[in-house]
Amino acid sequence: MRSKCAGELDLYIIYRMKPSKECKKCWNIFFKRNTCSKKNRVTSLYCSHSCANSVNMLWTKRCVWRTSPNKWNIWKRGKDNKQYTRVDKYCKICNKEFTVKKYREKTAKYCCKKCSEIDRNEGKSPIANKIRKSIEWKLWKDSVLSRDWYMCQKCNIIGTEIHSHHIKNFSQYPELRFAIDNWITLCKICHKLFHKIYWIKNNTKKQIDSFLSQEA
Repeated sequence: MRSKCAGELDLYIIYRMKPSKECKKCWNIFFKRNTCSKKNRVTSLYCSHSCANSVNMLWTKRCVWRTSPNKWNIWKRGKDNKQYTRVDKYCKICNKEFTVKKYREKTAKYCCKKCSEIDRNEGKSPIANKIRKSIEWKLWKDSVLSRDWYMCQKCNIIGTEIHSHHIKNFSQYPELRFAIDNWITLCKICHKLFHKIYWIKNNTKKQIDSFLSQEA
């Protein structure tokens, strides 16, 4: 029974395997199965992945087919590579140089998340948040809105999305925070448009007058 099993095993190996091949790296004899593709059978040169990888890793100590450097396209990293597409920029907050991909050349402004949070939270402080949540602030805001009949002074829209805007900045002029003359009502769209044109800092009454005089 033992010899019969061994004979059947030999027949199975002969049936399943193709004639032997020699590995181009270690020169060991190896077989390829009939079940593998014809292309794999013809093009296989190495007995294992380790032999193939050791040969294909160019310019290493394990490289076998090492030739002159002019015949190989050596991979270059960084700015030496022809396909390098990164752009150097300077951070808006800390003036630190950083690199971004080319598609972010116009949009990237900050080197890190901390700098972006500093710019986003500029003018906001724990004291300012306490003032905005106080009862006095709500009373002053209601008085300004009722004075202007809940109407935008730019586009004359009456609605719920009406903002009370400081003519002079909340953070730069703390003495004028609760002055009614320093407040004006604008709708949400006009409020965003004003700060988009004149930014958040150094706002004056001349800016408001010129903004209201412009045609919508």
